[in-house]
Amino acid sequence: MSSEPGAGHIISSTLILIVVFQNEFPLFFPFAILVLIAAIAALVMMLFLTAIYETARQIERFDEYKAELEQRWGSIDEGQPPAPRRG
Repeated sequence: MSSEPGAGHIISSTLILIVVFQNEFPLFFPFAILVLIAAIAALVMMLFLTAIYETARQIERFDEYKAELEQRWGSIDEGQPPAPRRG
């Protein structure tokens, strides 16, 4: 996974900063709700990062997965019309 800051990092960090400096900002939410929102944003960010990582890994290893399937079940391209080329 990447350690670059993403939208989830930014949202979580912003909410945490608002909570820390809550006396300097006019807030309409209680402290606990802001902490809860920051925690949920961090969890959603981790979920999305994991999904992106797993998808990228599967795309990179597609040829290996295809070879394994073809070895077990035969050609997966048989009987399929050729895919239209884009570009």
